[in-house]
Amino acid sequence: MPCCVNEHGQSPGGPPPSLQLEIYLKGGEKKMIEAGAPVYEWHFLEDGRQVAIASGLSKRPQRYALYESATGRLIEEFPAPADESLLPQWAKGRAQIDDESVPMAASLTEERTRWIAKTLRQIEKIERASPKRPRPYLQDRGRYV
Repeated sequence: MPCCVNEHGQSPGGPPPSLQLEIYLKGGEKKMIEAGAPVYEWHFLEDGRQVAIASGLSKRPQRYALYESATGRLIEEFPAPADESLLPQWAKGRAQIDDESVPMAASLTEERTRWIAKTLRQIEKIERASPKRPRPYLQDRGRYV
């Protein structure tokens, strides 16, 4: 199901705020959802039957809303909490869901640390084995640095 953010208005010194989400349904029908504030992100749920929109006027979303895709009907809305982990599952973005799915037990943290150290050592080996590129010399007040 194609969807796009509709641009309306112009904010000084920046891109225009995205206040609407257009959803193109099968058969060419288009539904317009008015977010009421700039759209930060959106994603489909339930195989496209629902769409979640994060919007707000500040530097981060202030409102999360869940809509029925076919009708544009508001199903649920949620104000932005101080702690994003308190968001309902439908309001969370993919990165947040992925981050929250990482187990944080002490033994696993130790194992992750070893994997990161191993990866960094492998990167270091690759860097040492790669041909050295000439270092550019920059002139600073008559001296080369």
